[in-house]
Amino acid sequence: MSFTAERGIEAWAIKICCRTNLIEARCGVSVLPEHLHDLVECLVFVKFAWTATSGSSFHFLLNRIKRSTCLFLCDTVHKNGGRLMDSFCVSPEPKSAMGTLTWGRRKGPFGQGRLKAAEKLKLVVSLGRISALEAIDTILDKAGLLKAYGADFEGLVPPQTPLVRDALAFADEVQGMELMRHSWRTYYWGMLLGGYRGLEIDSEILFAASILHDVGLARGRTSEPGDCCFVVSGAERCTHHLVGKGHDRAKVRKVADAIGLHLNAYVSARVHGIEAHLLSRGAMCDVFGMGRRRIAASSRGRIDAEYPTGPDQ
Repeated sequence: MSFTAERGIEAWAIKICCRTNLIEARCGVSVLPEHLHDLVECLVFVKFAWTATSGSSFHFLLNRIKRSTCLFLCDTVHKNGGRLMDSFCVSPEPKSAMGTLTWGRRKGPFGQGRLKAAEKLKLVVSLGRISALEAIDTILDKAGLLKAYGADFEGLVPPQTPLVRDALAFADEVQGMELMRHSWRTYYWGMLLGGYRGLEIDSEILFAASILHDVGLARGRTSEPGDCCFVVSGAERCTHHLVGKGHDRAKVRKVADAIGLHLNAYVSARVHGIEAHLLSRGAMCDVFGMGRRRIAASSRGRIDAEYPTGPDQ
């Protein structure tokens, strides 16, 4: 990498930090640093990519990344003033964040998972963030700089604990084959994506949340998806069943919150825990293919063979 190019990337990173600090000073919260976490991580990969690749076309791609991430995450925040801006900037307590049990139990016109305007904006930002990560993965993969992660399938099997057994038994009872396969794939994608990042995963919690994350759509539900957000009803249904089986309430709360939080396209591992983060990543990977490039082809093939997509046979 040329000295000028390297200094240019460093200057851009400094500019992001300065803008972030300005926004934090005005809003009185620390929201954007979490949003920029993966962007900063990507700067390291971009630096390697610049070293390995030359030409005006790649330079153009880097500039587009710069504009679509830095300007979107920083400049547009200043354009959303008034109460909407205040609501967006206020960082809620993790237990009351959008999708958690506490959030789902709020009363009034925005109860049962109905979104406020600011929450819809947060969802759009979250979708934009994970889409940007996928775009960067695509660039790195084409440049030969993305090292996919693979693991022995048997080593990913969930532990045989009472919580795992009861969660699986409940899922088998109420979910059809197609939903069960999706739930199993979600778990394995989450485990592999966590391995890619070297995260320490509580596979018991991740499995229980993954296998039951769509239980709000399963047989025996007490509300229809059009009447109540299915992740909210699913989190409550999971809570009642697992607590009724005598499981530790703190563990059940983690499972239920992870289920509800997957309403968001992207869930922060730092704020909400690794398992909630990987459940959302696993679900997005299975439904939209986001993150598949991070998983070795051999591992993808084994999981697709064990739990094929498509309608019930």
